Amino acid sequence: MKLEKTRLVFEDSQRVVSDNELESESVASYLAEYILIIFYTEMEEKIAEIIEKFLEKHSNSGIAKFLSNTFKKRFKRIDKGLRETLGLFGRHKETKFNTLAHNDSTKPVFAEYLNLIEARHSVAHSGMTKNISWAEASKAANIGEKILEIFEDSLNFEPPQPNR
Repeated sequence: MKLEKTRLVFEDSQRVVSDNELESESVASYLAEYILIIFYTEMEEKIAEIIEKFLEKHSNSGIAKFLSNTFKKRFKRIDKGLRETLGLFGRHKETKFNTLAHNDSTKPVFAEYLNLIEARHSVAHSGMTKNISWAEASKAANIGEKILEIFEDSLNFEPPQPNR
């Protein structure tokens, strides 16, 4: 699942930064903050899409819509709440997420993801910048797409059934 809006905003922002050969870091910093806002919103949308698709696969579309709309606020917890959201679908899905998000290759990605989310919260809720760099913001789409992949894999995980 691709974060098209985040990528588009980054590419447009990158052109502004490059075309103007900005000597001041402040404009690049403002653009980095804007990228985080778009990133967060798009992650919320994609998590909701993944969950709705999962619900539709395992029930009829009316029930899936009802559940999706009922729990919409819950599905917006895209920071550490991702684990808790998966736990609503079964403890094994939450455990799978922990395993996938914290292995040697993905642990740094998950840490960077949480840093981006924390920076977004600082900007959105207090108007304070967490001093996110342009380089960090430039990785948002790749990081988010990896987290979406881990989330979707965890949601679709079913443990092997014992032979009877």
